[in-house]
Amino acid sequence: MIYECAVSTLCVDYTGRVIYVCFLYPFSGRASGLGDGGSGFSLDNFRDIFGYWKFNMTLTNTLLLAAAVVPVQLAMALLMATMVSRMGKGAT
Repeated sequence: MIYECAVSTLCVDYTGRVIYVCFLYPFSGRASGLGDGGSGFSLDNFRDIFGYWKFNMTLTNTLLLAAAVVPVQLAMALLMATMVSRMGKGAT
C-alpha cells in the first residue's frame, strides 16, 4: 500500500514537471514578449496576413483540400460504423 502511494505520487510529480517544462515554461516565455511596444491593442498582424501576396492562393488551396478530404473521411467513418454495428458478438 505504501509502495503504491509512493509510485502514484512520483507519477503525479513527474507529470507535473513534464507539463511545466514542455508547456507552461515555453508559453510564459512567449507570453511575456507579446507586447507591441506600448502603442496599445492593434490588429496589424491580421493586416499583414491578409495583405500577404500568397494569402488568396493559400486560402483557396486550404478550402479545396478541406472540401476533398472531409467527405471522404465522413464516408469512411460511416462505412466503419456500419461494419462494426453488423458484427456479431465475439466468442466468450
